[in-house]
Amino acid sequence: MDWILDRTIAQSHLGVNVGEESFTDLDYVDDVALLAEMLDFLVAGLLVLQEEAALLRLQINWIKTKIQQIGVARLTQSTAQVAAENTELVNNFVYLSSLISHVGGSEAAILQCIVIARNCLSLLDKNIWKSHIHTDTKVRLYRIYILPVLLHGCKT
Repeated sequence: MDWILDRTIAQSHLGVNVGEESFTDLDYVDDVALLAEMLDFLVAGLLVLQEEAALLRLQINWIKTKIQQIGVARLTQSTAQVAAENTELVNNFVYLSSLISHVGGSEAAILQCIVIARNCLSLLDKNIWKSHIHTDTKVRLYRIYILPVLLHGCKT
């Protein structure tokens, strides 16, 4: 399967430069994030990817495919035409359970974890915190159910 990406990258102008390094893609199991400097290059790369995948009778699910521009304040259009399909342009998306924002950085992901942890805490609030359960048990529940949600992804 790696050869599909290798051939796609060789046939298109994919890649972004960061300092002296060039990055073309991020992939994990069956998820792929292609990187390009311009939308036109990305669309061309997606078409090459579709052709290479078709050799193995694989198909790209265009409904699940998302395109995100980094650093763009607000998108002027909501879709891009790729292979006669409308592919959604998004400001944010979740990749490997991390929220990726168009502004870069991790602030959006951190705020998302805080909101989820707050919701979990409020669910416990109704039944646990106001009950007569021993304080050690409440602290233990907090450490088991709330902290992992709050700290999810902090290693990245």
